Amino acid sequence: MSFKNRKYQGFAEWLDEPKNLPFLSLIWGFTIGVLLILKYSLTTNGALTLIPYAILVIGFFWLIKKTKINYFHRFLAGLASYMVASLVLYLYIAFVINPKYLTSPIWVHSVRIGMMLVTAVIINGLMSYLQYRFKAKLS
Repeated sequence: MSFKNRKYQGFAEWLDEPKNLPFLSLIWGFTIGVLLILKYSLTTNGALTLIPYAILVIGFFWLIKKTKINYFHRFLAGLASYMVASLVLYLYIAFVINPKYLTSPIWVHSVRIGMMLVTAVIINGLMSYLQYRFKAKLS
């Protein structure tokens, strides 16, 4: 079977399909969530939490920088991966580290998840804007 008969000839062509972006963002977010759990298990230094998040945002936008997907879909995919990573860590803390954490009122959890969402929107919005603004320099 030759490459001409295949639907995708490589990973770059696979990334160019908008329908594959949600799958990629979920896998990337889950992977970084596991890295956050490992970081949390190995050290309690709060500043080190920024390293997996930096890998998450910069790595994700570097991965899709040459695709033909528009910037709004890139923003949404980055937002989804950021939220998946944050929720993986949140659930790990709630169920494994501190089960009493779940006895908090629902509004407390809503505020925390809302703050994660606000942070994700700001960071991914900034990354999408920078990628759009300096698209010639990123290629």
